[in-house]
Amino acid sequence: MNRSRLLIALIAPLLLPLLAKQLRSQPADSPASFPFNSAWFATIGAGLTAHDNGAFSRRLASYVPQQPDGEPYLYQNSEFFETGTMLAAGGGVLLNERYLLGGSAELVSYPESESIMPPGSPRDRYTLGGIGGGLDIGYALVNDGQTLVFPYLQGGYYSYSLDYQNNQTDSLPFFEGNPVPPGGTARYAGAAPRVALGVGLVHYLGSAERDGSRSGFVIAARLTWGVMPSRPLWKQDGETVNNGGLTPAWNGVSFSISVGGGGGVR
Repeated sequence: MNRSRLLIALIAPLLLPLLAKQLRSQPADSPASFPFNSAWFATIGAGLTAHDNGAFSRRLASYVPQQPDGEPYLYQNSEFFETGTMLAAGGGVLLNERYLLGGSAELVSYPESESIMPPGSPRDRYTLGGIGGGLDIGYALVNDGQTLVFPYLQGGYYSYSLDYQNNQTDSLPFFEGNPVPPGGTARYAGAAPRVALGVGLVHYLGSAERDGSRSGFVIAARLTWGVMPSRPLWKQDGETVNNGGLTPAWNGVSFSISVGGGGGVR
């Protein structure tokens, strides 16, 4: 596990209990705490994610394109980033006090990478991103009528895309794909199923109504660890690009904090 994934994996589990404790320490509406019988929420937010891009990064760093006469370029790429930022959205419903059904989606972006060229030479650009989502099945370990804390199992489908911009004066292939003309940009994309485990927290703000129900703003946090059983194949214009199977994999951890709305009935 790289340092970024380890850092997120260590810090997020510490933040979740502290956040839950702080939220639950707010003054209660009554001497006794009554759980929600049913509830719902929908949120949007942002976070950090660290994925397994190592094999792809090393493959990219070793890639040396050839000139039309067969001679290699003086060309190299630095290792690609494994930590990115993400926009996150999710929602769910609580049934029978304990059972949670929901869904979530993530849009991930990584810092742009440039090729390493001789001084004065133009640099090619590489932009990696991803998007995906899935269905959640969870169980509320904490349900006090104001805060929900629940572990969950997720099954989903996630994809990567890489935009390669050729800033050289010759047409260049990326890996074994079709040549990209000078000044042109090509997109390589792949997708695969993904399974994940996580823990979520949802806190309902505001005071309870006379009947014990709540509605209004919510704050939420999620920590997820997931894996792709197999790496997605890259495709360019619908055709598979042979790169030794060393594509990125949505394997790793993510942590997000979100806000939104929701309601619950005791």
